[in-house]
Amino acid sequence: MSSDCENIGSISSSAAIAGSINISSSDPALVVTEPSQGNFNLDFNAELSKIPYLRIEYAAGENISALKAVYVKASDGKAYVGKSNGTVAEGLVIGLALNSAVTNDPVDVILLGVLEDLSWSWSANELLFLSTTGSITSIAPSLPTDIYSVVLGKALTATKIMVSIDSPITL
Repeated sequence: MSSDCENIGSISSSAAIAGSINISSSDPALVVTEPSQGNFNLDFNAELSKIPYLRIEYAAGENISALKAVYVKASDGKAYVGKSNGTVAEGLVIGLALNSAVTNDPVDVILLGVLEDLSWSWSANELLFLSTTGSITSIAPSLPTDIYSVVLGKALTATKIMVSIDSPITL
């Protein structure tokens, strides 16, 4: 897995869900503002292919494979694999794991930005969804298999996606 973009932004969290999150950037192409506490606006003044990614590190609450969608459990602040057929919390994914991790090891999570994996073979412009296993899929979720529809992003090319997580929609 590789990324064509330099990591120019960072997010740090002093606590899990209820804590404060600080977003910063050293690149003038990324403008970060906080119009109200806890709500951030991210404005990019760059070509789509040059958009950096924003990531955050969590402790893994379970074994997590790279490129799985993850959510953060409020009770312990750790990352877990999300799924489209689980609880509401499991559908509230925040990003994709950039690395594999075993329980309690650090896992880097991309929240927003361009991600490339040479093993992918997406069709440009197709929407990408959360699956029942936490994987990325181009197959739209449907009942009775899935409970939630969560858009994880959009394919830019066969091997690049724009990670942009939407809120879950109950089917």
